[in-house]
Amino acid sequence: MHCIIEIKNSSFSSESTNQYGKPVAGSVSVIVNHYKGRVKKWCYENGFGDFEWQGRFYDRVIRDNKEYWAIENYIINNPANWEQDKLRRDLPTANPDE
Repeated sequence: MHCIIEIKNSSFSSESTNQYGKPVAGSVSVIVNHYKGRVKKWCYENGFGDFEWQGRFYDRVIRDNKEYWAIENYIINNPANWEQDKLRRDLPTANPDE
């Protein structure tokens, strides 16, 4: 899954962001965690008990319109790469974690 999350009217302060490891309400990590949890719960309740999320996620701050449009284009066109990505995943690798 790919998405762009826009956080408006953020109330982050240096006091709340300097506490390493503690969840900060409204942060990207908390938003993603809640979303993944709700989807997982829905899957279990609707017969998709074997559904699994990737353990981590990649986030990036979009700094300008050019970067926004490049990322949006990637998200829109990414499904066209699924078959090629699947073939790559099926190839044996030296590192079993890849």
